Amino acid sequence: MQYSISQKNFDAAEATLRETIASAPENSDGKLHLIEFLAAQRSKDQAVAQAEKFTLESPRMTPEARYGELLVQLGEADHGEKNFAR
Repeated sequence: MQYSISQKNFDAAEATLRETIASAPENSDGKLHLIEFLAAQRSKDQAVAQAEKFTLESPRMTPEARYGELLVQLGEADHGEKNFAR
Protein backbone atom coordinates (compact mmCIF):
# COMPACT_ATOMS: atom_id res chain seq x y z
CA MET A 1 0.00 0.00 0.00
CA GLN A 2 2.80 2.46 0.80
CA TYR A 3 4.14 1.99 -2.72
CA SER A 4 0.72 2.76 -4.18
CA ILE A 5 0.49 5.93 -2.11
CA SER A 6 4.00 7.03 -3.05
CA GLN A 7 3.07 6.54 -6.70
CA LYS A 8 -0.16 8.50 -6.10
CA ASN A 9 -2.18 5.41 -7.00
CA PHE A 10 -4.82 6.09 -4.39
CA ASP A 11 -7.35 3.73 -5.95
CA ALA A 12 -4.98 0.79 -5.51
CA ALA A 13 -4.12 1.84 -1.96
CA GLU A 14 -7.79 2.12 -1.03
CA ALA A 15 -8.53 -1.26 -2.64
CA THR A 16 -5.73 -2.84 -0.59
CA LEU A 17 -7.13 -1.41 2.63
CA ARG A 18 -10.64 -2.60 1.78
CA GLU A 19 -9.33 -6.10 0.95
CA THR A 20 -7.53 -6.19 4.29
CA ILE A 21 -10.75 -5.25 6.09
CA ALA A 22 -12.75 -7.85 4.14
CA SER A 23 -10.28 -10.57 5.14
CA ALA A 24 -10.38 -9.62 8.85
CA PRO A 25 -13.57 -7.62 9.52
CA GLU A 26 -13.16 -7.82 13.30
CA ASN A 27 -9.81 -5.99 13.15
CA SER A 28 -10.45 -2.33 13.97
CA ASP A 29 -6.89 -1.27 13.03
CA GLY A 30 -7.59 -1.79 9.33
CA LYS A 31 -10.82 0.19 9.64
CA LEU A 32 -9.00 3.05 11.33
CA HIS A 33 -6.34 3.07 8.62
CA LEU A 34 -9.02 3.24 5.93
CA ILE A 35 -10.78 6.12 7.71
CA GLU A 36 -7.50 8.00 8.07
CA PHE A 37 -6.60 7.29 4.43
CA LEU A 38 -9.95 8.59 3.23
CA ALA A 39 -9.56 11.76 5.31
CA ALA A 40 -6.06 12.40 4.01
CA GLN A 41 -6.41 11.34 0.36
CA ARG A 42 -10.11 11.62 -0.50
CA SER A 43 -12.28 13.88 1.65
CA LYS A 44 -13.30 14.26 5.26
CA ASP A 45 -16.90 13.65 4.21
CA GLN A 46 -15.98 10.23 2.78
CA ALA A 47 -14.01 9.42 5.92
CA VAL A 48 -16.88 10.36 8.22
CA ALA A 49 -19.38 8.43 6.08
CA GLN A 50 -17.15 5.33 6.23
CA ALA A 51 -16.69 5.67 9.99
CA GLU A 52 -20.44 5.93 10.44
CA LYS A 53 -20.93 2.84 8.26
CA PHE A 54 -18.42 0.85 10.32
CA THR A 55 -20.12 1.98 13.53
CA LEU A 56 -23.54 0.92 12.25
CA GLU A 57 -22.18 -2.44 11.07
CA SER A 58 -20.47 -3.07 14.39
CA PRO A 59 -22.10 -1.32 17.35
CA ARG A 60 -19.34 -2.77 19.54
CA MET A 61 -16.65 -0.89 17.65
CA THR A 62 -13.69 -0.25 19.92
CA PRO A 63 -13.24 3.03 21.79
CA GLU A 64 -10.10 3.61 19.71
CA ALA A 65 -12.13 3.45 16.51
CA ARG A 66 -14.72 5.84 17.90
CA TYR A 67 -11.90 8.18 18.94
CA GLY A 68 -10.44 7.96 15.43
CA GLU A 69 -13.85 8.82 14.00
CA LEU A 70 -14.05 11.86 16.27
CA LEU A 71 -10.58 13.02 15.21
CA VAL A 72 -11.59 12.73 11.56
CA GLN A 73 -14.70 14.79 12.20
CA LEU A 74 -12.58 17.42 13.93
CA GLY A 75 -10.07 17.46 11.08
CA GLU A 76 -7.26 15.98 13.13
CA ALA A 77 -6.78 12.66 11.33
CA ASP A 78 -2.97 13.00 11.46
CA HIS A 79 -3.16 13.13 15.26
CA GLY A 80 -5.20 9.93 15.30
CA GLU A 81 -2.74 8.15 13.04
CA LYS A 82 0.10 8.96 15.46
CA ASN A 83 -1.95 7.66 18.39
CA PHE A 84 -2.99 4.40 16.77
CA ALA A 85 -0.11 3.50 14.45
CA ARG A 86 1.26 0.07 15.30
